[in-house]
Amino acid sequence: MSYNAQFEQPAEYKLILRDSYEDNTYYGLDEFDCKYLKILQAKFGCYNSYHTIPERVKMEMAPYVWNEERQKYVLDENRRRIIQLNRLENLVVSYKYANTWHDFLSN
Repeated sequence: MSYNAQFEQPAEYKLILRDSYEDNTYYGLDEFDCKYLKILQAKFGCYNSYHTIPERVKMEMAPYVWNEERQKYVLDENRRRIIQLNRLENLVVSYKYANTWHDFLSN
Protein backbone atom coordinates (compact mmCIF):
# COMPACT_ATOMS: atom_id res chain seq x y z
CA MET A 1 0.00 0.00 0.00
CA SER A 2 1.40 3.40 -0.93
CA TYR A 3 0.86 6.60 1.01
CA ASN A 4 1.99 10.11 0.24
CA ALA A 5 2.51 11.97 3.49
CA GLN A 6 4.79 14.82 4.41
CA PHE A 7 6.73 14.80 7.66
CA GLU A 8 8.49 17.55 9.53
CA GLN A 9 11.38 15.58 10.95
CA PRO A 10 13.97 16.99 13.39
CA ALA A 11 17.58 16.28 12.43
CA GLU A 12 18.20 14.03 15.45
CA TYR A 13 15.36 11.67 14.47
CA LYS A 14 16.57 9.04 12.02
CA LEU A 15 13.70 6.61 11.48
CA ILE A 16 9.94 6.77 10.98
CA LEU A 17 7.83 3.69 11.80
CA ARG A 18 4.19 3.11 10.91
CA ASP A 19 1.67 1.35 13.12
CA SER A 20 0.28 -1.62 11.18
CA TYR A 21 -3.00 -1.70 13.08
CA GLU A 22 -3.94 2.00 13.14
CA ASP A 23 -4.30 4.18 10.07
CA ASN A 24 -2.22 7.35 9.88
CA THR A 25 -0.23 6.55 13.03
CA TYR A 26 3.51 7.12 12.80
CA TYR A 27 6.36 7.19 15.33
CA GLY A 28 9.82 8.72 15.23
CA LEU A 29 13.05 7.22 16.57
CA ASP A 30 16.21 9.11 17.37
CA GLU A 31 19.70 7.65 16.92
CA PHE A 32 19.81 6.06 20.39
CA ASP A 33 16.39 4.43 19.94
CA CYS A 34 17.45 3.14 16.51
CA LYS A 35 20.49 1.45 18.03
CA TYR A 36 18.34 -0.09 20.77
CA LEU A 37 15.89 -1.33 18.15
CA LYS A 38 18.72 -2.97 16.19
CA ILE A 39 19.83 -4.76 19.37
CA LEU A 40 16.28 -6.06 19.88
CA GLN A 41 16.08 -7.17 16.25
CA ALA A 42 19.35 -9.10 16.64
CA LYS A 43 18.19 -10.67 19.90
CA PHE A 44 14.96 -11.99 18.39
CA GLY A 45 16.38 -12.70 14.92
CA CYS A 46 14.00 -10.49 12.98
CA TYR A 47 15.94 -8.22 10.65
CA ASN A 48 13.31 -7.56 7.98
CA SER A 49 10.13 -7.34 10.04
CA TYR A 50 9.06 -6.45 13.55
CA HIS A 51 6.01 -8.73 13.53
CA THR A 52 7.96 -11.72 14.92
CA ILE A 53 9.06 -9.83 18.05
CA PRO A 54 7.13 -11.09 21.12
CA GLU A 55 4.21 -8.98 22.37
CA ARG A 56 5.92 -8.31 25.70
CA VAL A 57 8.66 -6.23 24.02
CA LYS A 58 7.76 -2.54 24.06
CA MET A 59 9.49 0.81 23.55
CA GLU A 60 8.66 4.40 24.32
CA MET A 61 8.24 6.44 21.13
CA ALA A 62 7.23 9.93 20.10
CA PRO A 63 4.22 10.02 17.76
CA TYR A 64 3.75 12.19 14.71
CA VAL A 65 0.53 14.19 14.82
CA TRP A 66 -1.24 15.87 11.93
CA ASN A 67 -0.80 19.64 11.90
CA GLU A 68 -3.74 21.19 10.08
CA GLU A 69 -2.01 24.54 9.64
CA ARG A 70 1.17 23.14 8.06
CA GLN A 71 -0.60 20.26 6.29
CA LYS A 72 2.02 17.73 7.38
CA TYR A 73 2.85 15.36 10.24
CA VAL A 74 4.83 16.97 13.05
CA LEU A 75 6.71 15.07 15.76
CA ASP A 76 5.22 15.58 19.24
CA GLU A 77 7.95 14.69 21.73
CA ASN A 78 5.74 15.65 24.70
CA ARG A 79 3.23 12.85 24.02
CA ARG A 80 5.61 9.87 24.06
CA ARG A 81 3.83 6.51 24.30
CA ILE A 82 4.80 2.94 25.06
CA ILE A 83 4.26 0.85 21.92
CA GLN A 84 4.43 -2.89 21.21
CA LEU A 85 7.18 -3.38 18.65
CA ASN A 86 5.39 -6.18 16.79
CA ARG A 87 2.74 -3.65 15.68
CA LEU A 88 5.24 -1.60 13.68
CA GLU A 89 6.65 -1.62 10.18
CA ASN A 90 9.29 0.45 8.43
CA LEU A 91 8.15 3.43 6.47
CA VAL A 92 9.97 4.10 3.23
CA VAL A 93 10.84 7.75 3.20
CA SER A 94 11.97 9.58 0.11
CA TYR A 95 13.43 13.03 0.29
CA LYS A 96 12.68 15.74 -2.21
CA TYR A 97 15.24 18.46 -2.73
CA ALA A 98 14.12 21.89 -3.86
CA ASN A 99 15.99 23.91 -6.46
CA THR A 100 15.05 27.24 -4.91
CA TRP A 101 13.82 28.55 -1.57
CA HIS A 102 10.46 29.26 -3.14
CA ASP A 103 10.09 25.60 -4.18
CA PHE A 104 11.14 24.47 -0.70
CA LEU A 105 8.69 26.75 1.12
CA SER A 106 5.78 25.96 -1.19
CA ASN A 107 5.81 22.25 -0.17
